[in-house]
Amino acid sequence: MFQVALSCLLLIGVLDLDFYLGTPILDERVFSLALGLALAQSFSGYWRVLPIILGAVTFLYYDSFIDPYSRVTWAYNMMVLWIPLVLFGIWRLAGKTFAIVVGLFLLYGYFGNLVPKPFKAYPLEPFDLSIFLAADNTAMLGISMNIVCTVVFCFLLLGSALKCSNVIYLINNYIKRVFKDPAKISVCSSMLFGSVSGSAVSNVVSTGQITIPLMISAGYSRVRACAIEAVASTGGQIMPPVMGAAAFLMASILGMSYADIAIAGIIPALIVYGYILLAVHLTRSNTRTVPADNKHLTWPNIREMLGETGANTSSIMLLAAGVGLVIGVLDQTGLAFNLATILANIGQNSQFLLLVLTAIICIVLGMGMPTTTAYLIVAILVAPALIKVGINPLSAHFFVLYFSVISMLSPPVALSCLAAANIGKADPLRVSLYSLLYAAPIIILPFLFVYIPALLLVF
Repeated sequence: MFQVALSCLLLIGVLDLDFYLGTPILDERVFSLALGLALAQSFSGYWRVLPIILGAVTFLYYDSFIDPYSRVTWAYNMMVLWIPLVLFGIWRLAGKTFAIVVGLFLLYGYFGNLVPKPFKAYPLEPFDLSIFLAADNTAMLGISMNIVCTVVFCFLLLGSALKCSNVIYLINNYIKRVFKDPAKISVCSSMLFGSVSGSAVSNVVSTGQITIPLMISAGYSRVRACAIEAVASTGGQIMPPVMGAAAFLMASILGMSYADIAIAGIIPALIVYGYILLAVHLTRSNTRTVPADNKHLTWPNIREMLGETGANTSSIMLLAAGVGLVIGVLDQTGLAFNLATILANIGQNSQFLLLVLTAIICIVLGMGMPTTTAYLIVAILVAPALIKVGINPLSAHFFVLYFSVISMLSPPVALSCLAAANIGKADPLRVSLYSLLYAAPIIILPFLFVYIPALLLVF
């Protein structure tokens, strides 16, 4: 019910009714109402009403929050409830690791003035900081929430429509007719699903349920089958046109058009998947022919389509809310400026050392997080330092994006490999190490983006 209501609310907002009504429909007020519906899915029983009420209060009294002369005191005070509710929702729906990361940033915002230099934060009053993080359009309800509720939602809706109408399965059948090797089928189908998916792990869990047992039955070892699926699913995050929503976020941050970002990512993505297919081909085993399914085009069930879209949007919306909280803390404490200055000073002495250090930071910050979330954080924290030392902005953002992708495959967390190993009943660490061999271009290409920008069609 909440999923369908969320989809309907956002669908009304993105239909561009502003022109007819003369007032914005999809703004911070609607974002708060949508976030309340998304949070309701992480609660049970009567507790589900709490985030919906909070969303409704924010919707009705939002103008008074930003006007100190017309504040409604009780509604204004209720805004502090957003912080614990969002943290709980992230913990339940978006992952415990990311909830811990957001919690640590919040603690830094509240107590960062006690940290020694150079990371000492500007002293902030906890209540005022909480209100700012919850209500300001540069924090929780800011750019990341805007992107998810508009562009990302539209593509998730399109993806659900294609799935519910069997279009994706028809494309998958075509792939089966072209490639008889189940490993190549896995690579191509996972690439297709991964490009439109917001999560590499969900891609592994959905396509891997079919492709991993198929590869094992065809003669591939359990470790190899799981590694191929993990890499193919994770690599979808760098495959245009959708790139797991990262392209839209990058376009917004850089002030470029989405088309330019997608075009820039084509050549590297083709190199990555060309290498994976070649590696699979050179190490293939004797495989049997995989028959195509008898799928037919059907009219999608509207309720099912809206429900699936709402469920997928909810988890990404909570991630966006968490990222908004992190952005708000960085903005208020000055941490982003301090970190960028420190990294830039390192880069003045050795650009390569700065790149290696940045890669490590991206992998560490990305552990346990979806690729899109990991990219958002490192794009805000680290990418400015690369740009500050003279690296092309597009190259800098693709650099951090690719190493955010690698964090899904690299030990010790390697969420994509963990999900695949669970399906194939293999050792997660061996799967992770094996997957890095298939993902070699994702490790090498980011450095080439910096020294050979033409790979991104930057001249």
